[in-house]
Formats: sequence, C-alpha cells, structure tokens
Amino acid sequence: MIDPPNPGDFALLAAIIINWISAGISVTIFIAFTVQVLWVETIQTGQPLTLQTIASPLNKLLFLILISIILYYASTAIDYATNPEPYVANTAMFLSDIGLGIAETGYLTFSYIRSEHLIKVVHGRTKRAAYIAMRIIPILLLLPATPGILCAIVPALYVRREISLARRALLCVSGVAGLMADTLFVTTYVLFLRRTSLDVEGDLRFRTIARYGVVGCCWLYVSYAIFLVTFVADQLELKDLIASIATAVLNVVALTLVLMKRRVNQLKGEEAPTIPGLRKGPEEQNASVSAFPGSANTKSVTAAALSPGKTTNNLITGLQTTEQCVFIAK
Repeated sequence: MIDPPNPGDFALLAAIIINWISAGISVTIFIAFTVQVLWVETIQTGQPLTLQTIASPLNKLLFLILISIILYYASTAIDYATNPEPYVANTAMFLSDIGLGIAETGYLTFSYIRSEHLIKVVHGRTKRAAYIAMRIIPILLLLPATPGILCAIVPALYVRREISLARRALLCVSGVAGLMADTLFVTTYVLFLRRTSLDVEGDLRFRTIARYGVVGCCWLYVSYAIFLVTFVADQLELKDLIASIATAVLNVVALTLVLMKRRVNQLKGEEAPTIPGLRKGPEEQNASVSAFPGSANTKSVTAAALSPGKTTNNLITGLQTTEQCVFIAK
C-alpha cells in the first residue's frame, strides 16, 4: 500500500520555491536600481563613471540591502533543500542569518539617515535617546547568526534541539528590536506629516520621505505579524512555508526604499525647497536652493537671508532651510 503524501513535504517544497522566486525578484530589483543609479549619477549629470560618482552613502546602503536579501533567500532555499545534510545545511543557515541581519541593519541605517532631520523636528528632546538606540539595535539584529557560527565550527550541533531553540529565541529578540526601531520611524513619519499637512511651503522631499517611510514600516509590520505565527505554532508542518511568506515581504520593503530614492531624486530636479516667510526682492528673483552642500546656489540662500532689510526671523529660517538641503544630499 502506498503511503499518502506528507503535507509537510509539499509545504517544504513550496517554501523552497517561494525563496528562489523571492531571490529572482531581488536580483531584478538590484538590476533596476543599478540602472537607475547609472542614469541619475552619470548620464543625466554628465559625470564620468567612477566609484566615487555612484557610491554615495545611501546608494551603498541600498546595494548592501539588496545583496544581503539575495544572499538570505538563496541560502534559506538551500538550507530547506539540504536539511538532512548538516554539513551543507548549517553553512546555509549561517549565511541566511547573516544575510537577514545585514539587510535589517542596512534598512535601519538607511531609514535613520533619511529621517534624522525628521527625528530632530518631531522628537527634539529625545533625539539623543534615538541616537543611542540606533547604535544598540544593529547588534541585536545580528545576534541570530550566533548559532550558525557555532554550527559552522562544530557541525554536529546542527541537529541539536538546543541550537534550534537558541536560534528562534535570538530571532525573537532581534524581531522585538526591529519592531521598536520601526515604531520609532513610523511615529516620526506620521507626526511629521500631521505637522506639515497644512504647510504649503514645506519641503516636499521631506514629506515624500515620510510617506514612503510609512509604507515601508507598514509592510514590515505585516511581515512581523505573519512571522509571529511560526513562534506561536512551533510544531506546525507549515512553519517553514509561513516563514518564507513573511520574509518575502522584504522585497516589497526594498522596492519601497528604491522608489523613495528615485522620487527624491526627481524632486531635486523639479523644485527647490522654499523658505517660509522669505519674500524675494528684485535682486533675488533668480536665487534658488541646491541640494548639494557648498554649491553657489546654497550660498545664495544664506546671502539672501543676510541681505539688508531682512528680519532676524528670516535669517534664522534661511539658515534652517540651508541645513535641510545639506541633509537631503547625504
């Protein structure tokens, strides 16, 4: 008599397929982002193709996030497919945990750089605490890779239940840390949007960063909610499939960051940040604000604020706007 197929085998096969498909999507996003960077940084500006031209801090972070996600999906698929072979599976598990940790850390750093000014505006008195938290949380995000390191050193540990429990506990710790960081970001974005919703002269790029930030954080909340099922129902044969569905959302988050950067780049070319309360005189009609620190246009804002006849409030506002422009250029 032929035994009926085990539902767990179908779930494991589905998990492997989902991870390979997710890896393919990540590669597609990586290629699209590379083309975008080459177009914006070289073709549009006429700059030569050099590492310095394309390797801005945010570009490097996005490349790191995408490469880490690809590593995570591919390693997870190999881990599931070679589960009975500890010598291969423990290495794949280690690489998948490292990839996920680096991707989460890269996302955290990218989000903090983009929202640093917004945090100062919204959380003025607690910005120091946010700064300290952003230094501690990345360490917690990399903790789940510890069992993988031990298994790489002692392969026999891979089959021990204690290692599996330790890995899941550290994943829970890193999840809570990531959830705290996302809560800080989404709170900052929402409060900033509420404060500037009626400010028609506010910088559109900051509002764009906040809007895309809210979308990215919401998708991460969805991922956390789905992944929580694997902890509640540890004995389910579908837990690997559920975990694969949860982590597939990472592609959506990465795509959101790429689209955010693309939109901000478009706005840099379409408009200049306005200076609330500062009216241009005849001699200032051609003055504009550049998003690049040290440029002649940025200096024109400060010069306009220092010109005779301007009030002290206009001077302060002009300097604050110049500071915002320098921040966007990071």
